[in-house]
Amino acid sequence: MTGYHAALAIHPGTSYGVAVLLAGHYPDAAKIAYDIFDIFQPAIDKSLAELVTSVYVGKWASLNKNSSATVLIDKGTLYAENLFVDGADILAKFNFPHRVPLRSTSRDKFRLDIGIPFYNSKIHMGCYPYWVGMDLWGMRDGHALNAMEFSAEGTGRRLHLPAIGVEMIRAK
Repeated sequence: MTGYHAALAIHPGTSYGVAVLLAGHYPDAAKIAYDIFDIFQPAIDKSLAELVTSVYVGKWASLNKNSSATVLIDKGTLYAENLFVDGADILAKFNFPHRVPLRSTSRDKFRLDIGIPFYNSKIHMGCYPYWVGMDLWGMRDGHALNAMEFSAEGTGRRLHLPAIGVEMIRAK
């Protein structure tokens, strides 16, 4: 069938768009858009992983070495592998003794995505109904208890746990 065909597609993970405009016999503009995603997305994923690695991933420690964290990336998701504050295993205190995904709330700001308090069982760990809200762990000094923030201050990057006033730098 001769005519005009068009597709506009937005990649859900990285939010860039592809517009395909066709004239002629080939009617499947959507397939071409998906083919474009298949071609470009691996390079975009690699670039984003490199950027995220340089900005967030690594071992972090407070200046007094009493607090530490390890942030890693796995299949495009950031995780807090461990988190110790004044020697206490914070992830275990949240009843989440293994790595926790970091949910972005804005640039350089994340939440430990640990789900609903007192609902963390081996079956439902990390789950939450979307209508309930995701920051039910409470607040302290205007900051969510599960907040983790990054900044560029002075000579390097910093990791902050604002609710408890802990600041860390990249460990060497």
